Amino acid sequence: MTIICLPLLSQTKEWWKDVNNEYINAHGGGVLFYNGLYYWFGEHRPENGFTTEVGVNCYASSDLQNWTHKGVALAVSEEPGSDIERGCIMERPKVIYNKKTGKFVMWFHLELKGQGYGPARAAVAVSDKPEGPYRFVRSGRVNPGIYPENMPEADRKLTWNMKKYKKWWTPEWYKAVNQGLFVKRDIEGGQMSRDMTLFVDDDGKAYHIYSSEENLTLHIAELTDDSARDDFRRSVSCVGSTVCQIGMQDSNGLLKAVFDHLEEKGIDTKKLPRVHISGCPHSCGTHQIGEIGFHGAVKLVDKKPQPAFIIVDGGSEHMGSESFGKMAGNIVAAKIPAFMEALANILNEAPEADFGSWRLTHKTQYMDLIKSFE
Repeated sequence: MTIICLPLLSQTKEWWKDVNNEYINAHGGGVLFYNGLYYWFGEHRPENGFTTEVGVNCYASSDLQNWTHKGVALAVSEEPGSDIERGCIMERPKVIYNKKTGKFVMWFHLELKGQGYGPARAAVAVSDKPEGPYRFVRSGRVNPGIYPENMPEADRKLTWNMKKYKKWWTPEWYKAVNQGLFVKRDIEGGQMSRDMTLFVDDDGKAYHIYSSEENLTLHIAELTDDSARDDFRRSVSCVGSTVCQIGMQDSNGLLKAVFDHLEEKGIDTKKLPRVHISGCPHSCGTHQIGEIGFHGAVKLVDKKPQPAFIIVDGGSEHMGSESFGKMAGNIVAAKIPAFMEALANILNEAPEADFGSWRLTHKTQYMDLIKSFE
């Protein structure tokens, strides 16, 4: 392991400036070494306050002393309601290179605009080049529904009355925290993530190391092999009718069919959203909160029942803007892979950065696309 410490002052005892004689503005940063250069990523901090008004800066150096400003690696968004809207708080950016995907992956601590330090999210962005620009993928709490591996089974089964522990720092409170008081409180939505770093082991596995449980504990989460290829590849489905006795359709099979179809066609999926699929109207696949959701149904085609899925539009799982989507159509299951292909092609030709941004001004076009596949 190589540890790099960057001093606040230069060797001349002055505030550190880059090669253009501008003050280096890269707070809470991390350094990536790639192809003979060191890349320093850090928060651009305004003169007053600590909200993020610009984004994450990137500097490059061959000697760790003379730094060239490469620009803003990840800029804030001007879109109202975006997770990284100007005025949010972006902290502790760290970047690693993923040899499997050939992408540079940035993780950072994110607080949503106007919500203080309550959201406590981890966020991820990707780029083809170390200096960026990086494309924001998503943010959220970490590992929803998953207990820490070293949490005893007995502690996982405990139930807590949070009202009893309003007073912090008492012996009873400490005991409860050690037994998973905050883990259990946050298990459904995911664990808090604030100050953080990344680590890549000798075997290539990457880990997200972050303060959690109200900054009282340190958690370590293994990253997936693709380190966030795109949000669509993290689509979810329930087990579906092949396993579930009340499932109407094979939701898991549909998701696989969509993945396989787009892979075979060589479709770029980076602008598609995370899709939520349930095999029936129940919420096991959380179809109600997806920007695009599907739930199992049946459709009469030439007076014969065919496996189909109701498409749900406009749901949101983002903290502060949670909402259930509404039914937008009923598509035969066999047509859905082609529907997703058509949508991806439209998005890839559009100037908007992602599906959510595109849908804001193209809802009529989206509804027409759905109808064309019904």
